[in-house]
Amino acid sequence: MSSEVYSLSPFLTITVFLGGLALTALILFLILRSGKSIKSSDGSLFSSKDACEAYEAILSRLSFIYDPEVSTEAVSLKPEFMALLKNEGFSEPRKLILYKEDFKILVNLLFEVNA
Repeated sequence: MSSEVYSLSPFLTITVFLGGLALTALILFLILRSGKSIKSSDGSLFSSKDACEAYEAILSRLSFIYDPEVSTEAVSLKPEFMALLKNEGFSEPRKLILYKEDFKILVNLLFEVNA
């Protein structure tokens, strides 16, 4: 029985290496190109312009929550509700029930279609 060792010539080794590298680069290019995304003003990424615009509309309607200069009276939310929402949370069911109407207002702001 003869034992022969087969090896690639240096030229063939380099050719296989460069071919594999080119194929890998092509696949990565195609994958990354198809994943184009649109960035919103706060850095969130979206796959379509429409989705980004819808998000921006909601974001602008809710900006008063995080802006201390803007009054919450314009949307009829109680200051106590805003304090709980931003800082403390609703640790007991009684608080949730107490601010039921404020939650409804907030939900309507989130799902408002043409604001």
